[in-house]
Amino acid sequence: MFDEEKYLECKKNWKTWLQNNGLYKCPICNKEYSVYGIGNHLKYHFGYIGSFIGKEPSNKGKTKENCESIRKGSENLKSRYANGELTVWCQGKSLSNEHKNKISEGMKKAHKEGKAYNIGYNNHIGEPSYPEKFFTKVIENEFDDKNYVYQYQFSTYKLDFAWPHLKKCIEIDGDQHYRFEDYHERDIRKDNLLKQRGWKVLRIRWKDIFNEPQKWINTAKQFIEDDIEHLEDNLKKYYDEIQELERIKKQKELDEIDNLHEIAIKVNKIIDSDIDFTKFGWSKQVNKITGQSNGRRWINKWCPWLLENTFKRGNTIEERKIVAKQKEIDKLHDIAIKVNKVIDANIDFNRLGWVKEVANIVNITSNGSRPWLKRWAPWLLD
Repeated sequence: MFDEEKYLECKKNWKTWLQNNGLYKCPICNKEYSVYGIGNHLKYHFGYIGSFIGKEPSNKGKTKENCESIRKGSENLKSRYANGELTVWCQGKSLSNEHKNKISEGMKKAHKEGKAYNIGYNNHIGEPSYPEKFFTKVIENEFDDKNYVYQYQFSTYKLDFAWPHLKKCIEIDGDQHYRFEDYHERDIRKDNLLKQRGWKVLRIRWKDIFNEPQKWINTAKQFIEDDIEHLEDNLKKYYDEIQELERIKKQKELDEIDNLHEIAIKVNKIIDSDIDFTKFGWSKQVNKITGQSNGRRWINKWCPWLLENTFKRGNTIEERKIVAKQKEIDKLHDIAIKVNKVIDANIDFNRLGWVKEVANIVNITSNGSRPWLKRWAPWLLD
């Protein structure tokens, strides 16, 4: 059952959950959401169940072409409007300046408090705005290249209409994009990121396309179809880039494993050496073994326990070597325990989500699970 009181109490401090990447971190599950999604997500932690979950809409797929009752209702309304029985309630009326100012102030306040969730794309029900519906029909009827993606995910942003194979996108901006500073700043950040990654973006103000539709439809067509004759080359280049990115990613993982292996060898060489960390000049000896220019920094990063236990005057070299060896043994023992826990967990490595399970067991980040297994238990991935 939905506990609204606890939900509202938890939501009081929602502004403090903002991260450096512009997303909000849930204090309960640590997942990140946009300002529009965090409130809806939080409800489910307190027993909220959507009223439409598991239900099929009664009118889904019905139109006046395939449903007799809808056809009769449509004809009835048309006839009543035609003979003057019904009139449009706002016909001949207009909002007063006082009413307009009141609406404007209310919208500004909602944006300032982060409560304006229902302007443009409705993230809760996944329904596009009217301008987006209009432009979708324009693409389907007017454009030659219909290989677009609606609400294309690009980093932490979504693009209204994207042609990934051309690295082009079209954004349909409502008036709120020009009236409110936070919308404008967000659009600038999005455009800069697109340009950095080689994309081209065309922004069309809804007011402009509404007043001069043919002009802006032609502009949008020309923007996309300038490269249409090179479509096959662009597609090939697009997929080649994806494969190259995958190759680079895998190579980086392998290089990281090799790098960690080399570091482990150097650490063991330092432990086995007769370096006296109580005497001046030990840093140069470390530099010779590691090939680095700053021995102290390298030791602090990869084996700080050597300084903790050996940089004490009065200890003999043999005593320091014993302590350092014991530290290394304890570390390997801890790793062996974690490997056994992973084995005992019976994790299915062919199933999506195993990375998080491993991360929880060995107490590391999800990004580090795969390199950790490749280093300490690579047979599990085979």
